[in-house]
This record gives sequence, C-alpha cells and structure tokens, in this order.
Amino acid sequence: MVMTSGQRELFNQFSKRLVIDSTHDTNQSGYLLLSGLVLNSRQEGTPVFQCICKEETISDIKLALELLKTNEPESFGMVKQFVTDLGSVFIRAIAETAEHQHKHLCCSWHLEQAWNKNIKSGLLKEAKRLRLEMSQTAFWQKYYELEAAYRSDKYFFSNYGVDGMVASPEE
Repeated sequence: MVMTSGQRELFNQFSKRLVIDSTHDTNQSGYLLLSGLVLNSRQEGTPVFQCICKEETISDIKLALELLKTNEPESFGMVKQFVTDLGSVFIRAIAETAEHQHKHLCCSWHLEQAWNKNIKSGLLKEAKRLRLEMSQTAFWQKYYELEAAYRSDKYFFSNYGVDGMVASPEE
C-alpha cells in the first residue's frame, strides 16, 4: 500500500467517508489499482491510498484495509461510511475488517450503471426518482407504491428491495 504523508493528513482530517474502487483492464500485466478516497472540504474525491492487486478478491481488499487500519487505527475507526461498487467482495472485506459501527453505501454511479443494464424503463425512471427522495416517510410511501406497481420485476426487488439493499423502515 502506498500512502504519502500528505495523504495520511487528508485521511486523518476527512476520514468520515471512505470511497474504495479499483481499475480494470488498464495495463498489460492485468494488475488492478485499488484506491481509497475521502471527500475533502469541497466534497471532491481525494486519494488517500493506492494498492496494486493481482485480482479484486476479498483477501486482497481485506489486506489493503488491514494495512490502512494498522497504519491509521484512529482514523480508520472514524470511518462512518464506506462507499463501493455493488461487488460482494468489497461488502465482505469491509464487514470482516471494520469492527466499528459503520454503514456501507453503494456508489451512485455504479448503482445507475447496474440499473440501466438490468431494469425496465418505466421502473428505472421511478427508481431514479425514489433515489433522490429526502423525506424518509415519503421514501417509504413511494417505495411501497413502486413495489406494488412493479412486483413482477424480480431483478429489482430481489437485489434492491427490502430483502436486498434497502433496509426496511424498522431497521
């Protein structure tokens, strides 16, 4: 793992949200560049570490997170939100490494890519609207209406419904 002193300072200052992703098919050797970013004072993504991995596996991501945790235990413990793509390897690696209370959020770009690829247009339009709903009460009202109207779309509700990524209002 590579982390400069400047990146260390940024991680210590802005450790509330850590965004993690890796490159794919960007070099001849097939290695991946795993990067961690924080949002700076202007809410712009700023790299705080990089790690070269052979594959995007739970063990590789876990190793990078363990190194970060060992080098910056206080700041790592301050991470309240981990933001990644939809890959289960990130979800599992973070769950196995971050022992403190945190939330795992899906990157909106990755979420939209998956939705564009897999969801019918009518449901897609409504799901994008739902994603922007700020009121929890209005969100759940619209969610249940959407679920009733599009119940036949098994992909959306099995992956993103109450049993998938959306936590029920009771949680």
